[in-house]
Amino acid sequence: MTLLEVLVAMVIVTIGVLAVLQSQAASHALLRRVQSHDRLAILAEGAMERIVARRQTPAAGRLAGRFDTPNDDVSWTAVFRPAGVDTGALVRIDLSVTGPDGGVTLGTERYWP
Repeated sequence: MTLLEVLVAMVIVTIGVLAVLQSQAASHALLRRVQSHDRLAILAEGAMERIVARRQTPAAGRLAGRFDTPNDDVSWTAVFRPAGVDTGALVRIDLSVTGPDGGVTLGTERYWP
């Protein structure tokens, strides 16, 4: 083989290796994002269960708080309002959980009781 063929082969191999490395980096970033969303979903479900378990949900209003360690970088806000049906027994609870970067917000809702 000539020197030119070797150089072309090296360029092709380098491009392939760089493509694999970029794919790995993108996969790692996506995995971190999915793990963050899973964590927020689990925390949101727990917060909603604690709010409903209190059995003292206000008819309208707002509650907010932070989670305990090791999740103290996550905050939650619950908004209570009438469910919009004829009976006053139902209250809509909108729960928003915000991650540490402030950019990831997960919302859930439940009708209580």
